[in-house]
Amino acid sequence: MYRKLLVSAIVIALTAGGASALAAAPQAAETAPQAAEQAPGAAKPPQAAEQKPSSAEREPDAADGKVHKQRKECDKDREAREMARLQYVARYFGLPVEGKTKEQLREEIRKAKEANKDKWEELKKELRKKHLEKLRNNASRS
Repeated sequence: MYRKLLVSAIVIALTAGGASALAAAPQAAETAPQAAEQAPGAAKPPQAAEQKPSSAEREPDAADGKVHKQRKECDKDREAREMARLQYVARYFGLPVEGKTKEQLREEIRKAKEANKDKWEELKKELRKKHLEKLRNNASRS
């Protein structure tokens, strides 16, 4: 919209007043947004697209200094799912899982994968098969 106003101001300036009017064209372009805001019922000028921060960059609520309740719950769910996946893989390799952190499980799984490459390939095939079965079930319900 501003571009059209600027172009029309330049065209008018060139046809009506020559070079002296051309010098006034930037001033007309600067006042055009103000005029558009003042006109009743006129469409609002497009705002620059504001980038929303990602959930990791989002600040805690100002009122109590805590992270938004829904986000906290989502983070807990994600952590629980990740831990369950790691425990499943660790049990598949016969590793103990009680009292272990995610980092400890990851390290032990990495070592087990390197030691038992065939077993790792079998696990991947099994997980792919489960995933495809889940997709088929979801597709048949639709």
